[in-house]
Amino acid sequence: MTEFEDTSWVNDEFTRHYLLIADAQIPQRSRLKKIIRSFYRFHVSKNKAPVVLDLGSGDGVITGALLEEDPGIRPVFVDASEEMINRARQRFSGCQACRFINRSFNELLENGGDIPECDFIISSLAIHHIGAIEKGQLFRFIYEKLKPGCWFLLFDSVLPPASLEDWYITLWLEWIRDQKAKKGIEVDMESFVYSHHQAPDHHKNLDSLGQHLSLLEEAGFSNVDIIYKYGVFSLLCGEKSE
Repeated sequence: MTEFEDTSWVNDEFTRHYLLIADAQIPQRSRLKKIIRSFYRFHVSKNKAPVVLDLGSGDGVITGALLEEDPGIRPVFVDASEEMINRARQRFSGCQACRFINRSFNELLENGGDIPECDFIISSLAIHHIGAIEKGQLFRFIYEKLKPGCWFLLFDSVLPPASLEDWYITLWLEWIRDQKAKKGIEVDMESFVYSHHQAPDHHKNLDSLGQHLSLLEEAGFSNVDIIYKYGVFSLLCGEKSE
């Protein structure tokens, strides 16, 4: 499995910069959070004090949106970056039900016995850092940690057909430039698209949409589907049947 120590996320400066520009850099992030909240209301909110596992949680922005929806959530934040976990701790310092775990996916697979049975599991822009074999292993781990009848949501980068990738990158850059103009942002965000997304070590771990759907089904998930798609970004779901 790709070691976390080999990625940019071990660099605290890189992490802090990402957090500052994320809303302008990730296309339609506010819309995405609304979709996730709607999914939660329909499928999860019926559960009392649900355990929500956020894998690759970063500073907790996605689960933060869910806590606005349901303050009774019992969140478990897992991230390999100590800087990110510390940011999440600061963000939710008043949340007595929150747990914070500084652990990579590799470490989680080797030592995940302390992760409770979950009512909902979500991961945003984290799992694309590992290859297909490791994704399959992680999806099986996620499936085992879910209660029957509960759901996994995955928002992540996927590998598009070769004939579409250049346009998808252009679409992404157009979003970034539009957001920079609207918000008066002057920092360089465009180079991230090339230096990170298309960097060979990063790009080699991207899998196609079809591969993601197959891996989820192979892990045991049913009702696997694509909820939302924008260029290289997709929101997928899978249910652990009762």
